[in-house]
Amino acid sequence: MRTWSFVAQKGGVGKSTLACHLAVYAEAKGEVVAILDIDPQTTALRWAKERGGNEPMVFAAATGKLRDSVEAARTLGVSLVLIDAPSKIEAPALAAIACSDLVIVPTRPGLLNLDALDATARILEHSGKLQSAIAVVNGVETNKVQTSLGEAEVALERLNLAMCPTHVCQRSPLETSLNSGRGITESHPKSPAAEEIRKLWARLDKLTTAKKAKVRA
Repeated sequence: MRTWSFVAQKGGVGKSTLACHLAVYAEAKGEVVAILDIDPQTTALRWAKERGGNEPMVFAAATGKLRDSVEAARTLGVSLVLIDAPSKIEAPALAAIACSDLVIVPTRPGLLNLDALDATARILEHSGKLQSAIAVVNGVETNKVQTSLGEAEVALERLNLAMCPTHVCQRSPLETSLNSGRGITESHPKSPAAEEIRKLWARLDKLTTAKKAKVRA
């Protein structure tokens, strides 16, 4: 079983959005997915209520018992746990980081958003998880892709925080599909947004599969 957390100091960067879309596609690829929602905004829980069913499974989890919740997911046959953490690097986010094989740090482009990564990177380094983290540039304007990615690369290199080669653009179907309880790969399977989510999944899946194989070796 693998555990990924979505962590960032700044709100509005798309943690829940990416978690839900990736969870839907991961299920389609044969994973058994559980989202543990520890964010007071409960976005993933509200999405799951609209969606109905239990694919993926979505649970509220208490910060003090997060590791127990991760282990409980294992007993349910879960192969991938996604932890949706709050937008402040406090006890809940620290607990998520500690439980994770991979820490996904969504960030939007722009100076103010990139500056907010400093605190996240410091906590990751202090926790010994900087090398197990990857930043995903999200909400990129389609007409500013190269500029936005260039700025992000400079900022992330300064922080020694790896940058995911796959970005996600700002596209309205990403939000509207969640409002109807679906993932973009279900509602708009042939759209550019769905293709970006599929590419992001492939990159993250490959990264953690390789890490697990290295540990076993």
